Parts: sequence; structure tokens; C-alpha cells
Amino acid sequence: MLLLVSGNGARILQAHGFSPSGIDVVKIDEKNFASPKVILRLIRAKPYRAVYFGCDRLSAHRFSFIQKAFIALTTRRGGIVDELGTTSTYNFFTFLLAETPKFILELLVSILVVSWFHIQIFFDKRAMGKARR
Repeated sequence: MLLLVSGNGARILQAHGFSPSGIDVVKIDEKNFASPKVILRLIRAKPYRAVYFGCDRLSAHRFSFIQKAFIALTTRRGGIVDELGTTSTYNFFTFLLAETPKFILELLVSILVVSWFHIQIFFDKRAMGKARR
């Protein structure tokens, strides 16, 4: 199964040597990642051996952690493929031991940065209010 997030499905199939007759191509929107039930229902609809997410360029692709998490939840093989022939394959141990801690670290740092600037803006507004008086 190829879940096409962006790009041209025919070019992705051709770049990776997949047979168009053996793969179901389903176009999905990035907004669908906000409702995991929809994507999990698509993946579990048939007993697919592998699930791939397709995009136009893997280097400029977002949501790769979430896509690999969907593959992990459905216990299928697969990965993320693009029109240029680049593949980011899913491996359970790499996902669990490398990508998950990296995602958690990015999340924590993002929360710290947003919190820091929120506090800074609060104090700057307060200081500006006192300066106007």
C-alpha cells in the first residue's frame, strides 16, 4: 500500500520499481495525521505486507516520525519513499532507540523555547507598561 501524502504516485512507483498493479495508492492529506483513526483504518483495511508513505522529496518532508509510528502501530513493514528514489525504511529498533528519543528531545526543547519566549514577552510588556507611565 502506498499512502500518498504529496507528489505523483506514478513517479514514486516508477522510481522504486514497484508494480502499479500490486500496490494500492491512496491519496491522503497532511490534515489526516491529526485523526489517527482514519489512517489506521486505511492501513488495516486489507492485509498489506508493507505500507509506504509517499512524498515528493524526502529531504523536505515533515511528519516522518508520525508516519513511522503508524507503521509501528500496525506492525507492518514499510517506510517513506519519494519521487527521486530515496527511501527511509522503517526498522523497529531504530525507531524505538534512536528516533523516539530524538523526537522527545525535540519536543522538550521546543516547549522550553516557547516557554522562555512567553516569559520574556510577558516581562517585556510589563516593563514597557511601566515605562509609559
